[in-house]
Amino acid sequence: MYLGEVLMTVAGGTWGRNRRKGPGAPMGQPVVCPDPALDLQPVAPLLLIAHAMRTRTGDAFSREVARLRAAVAEVRGREPGWEPVVVLPAEEVARKAGTDHPELVAWLDRRVAAFPGWAAEVGAPERWDFGLDSLELLEEIVRERFADGEEILAEKRSEFVQGAVWYIGEVVRRNARAVEWQYQPRGRFGDLEGAMFSAAQEGVLDTPLVGQPGLREGGTLYPLGALNVLYWETDELDHPMESHLYEVLEEFG
Repeated sequence: MYLGEVLMTVAGGTWGRNRRKGPGAPMGQPVVCPDPALDLQPVAPLLLIAHAMRTRTGDAFSREVARLRAAVAEVRGREPGWEPVVVLPAEEVARKAGTDHPELVAWLDRRVAAFPGWAAEVGAPERWDFGLDSLELLEEIVRERFADGEEILAEKRSEFVQGAVWYIGEVVRRNARAVEWQYQPRGRFGDLEGAMFSAAQEGVLDTPLVGQPGLREGGTLYPLGALNVLYWETDELDHPMESHLYEVLEEFG
């Protein structure tokens, strides 16, 4: 397991099972499947360990790591800035995702149906194309409507704020890789608390988020939090800061 995890830090990918008959790893043996962009065959850590014990050269693992790094470097040469991505097993994704929460599913259906009316009410309906540039317009409208983040939180059950929350999340979902809507209702101390957009909850933990639950280092964002942060003048360490909605993709690979 540890060796496979090390290999994935180099080449990305996911765990799988060997499904090919013939020489190599036995059927069903755990294998590491590197990021598909590398176009490499799965690597069986147990076979690599057996090879190291048989040859006793002391460099079997490092040679495999070097091979994977060379493949990564080749892809980066064609696509500057590319990084291999580690994908979590399906059962772990299901455990952490919260993508099928009933309240979330119903809320998304309502927001999709309400979007044309929301866009018409807000104005400039032709501008709401789910591109990053449209977030500059949304930020301008939000700043005109609300004096601070507390006013936004107080209005989080309003049609405008919920429409803005959905729109921000959809921009992220449509412009970043493997993004899904999630709902993981948690109170301040980790306990289950209230319903979605609960008036009793002061923060954003009772609201939907967008994330990359299938990626080991996937990003997450509470759209309502992104609206609230617009009014922050300092960060948690009291450093001066200035936030904008068009920055929402920075946390997503």
